[in-house]
Amino acid sequence: MNPFVEELFVSKRDCFLNWIRICDPDYPEHKPDFLLNEKDIAPQLYYASLLGLRQVVDWLLEKNADANSEGGFGGYPLIAASSEGHSQVAKRLVEKGADVNAKGGEYGSALQAASLHNHGQIVDWLLEQGAYVNDQGGSHGNALQAAACAGSN
Repeated sequence: MNPFVEELFVSKRDCFLNWIRICDPDYPEHKPDFLLNEKDIAPQLYYASLLGLRQVVDWLLEKNADANSEGGFGGYPLIAASSEGHSQVAKRLVEKGADVNAKGGEYGSALQAASLHNHGQIVDWLLEQGAYVNDQGGSHGNALQAAACAGSN
């Protein structure tokens, strides 16, 4: 692992927190919030998953990061990875115990996030993994409504 990445994601917690305060990947359009409380910042695994940093995700999981840790706009690392189409990250998270039916965040579930953003390959894979098609939650209700909002076929 690159020593600078290691410092950012683990060794230098203050650096990580300040990065999120300056440019939160969940809200890139927002201005920096230097007063953002540490408890309102999602775990490192969430951001690595959101950004599709597969090697960082692998490394954090090997360091015993919780694949079901909560936080962030998406609610969970798997939801974040699914929303951005990071299939390899999503698969790794599930291998390490991420719940494909975890409910949380604005999307409601990983299936809804992938459906909303037209990531059909991830949708199919999540269904193969046992994702609940009719789960309710999030700002779109269920996966079908999310797909309809995105104009999916």
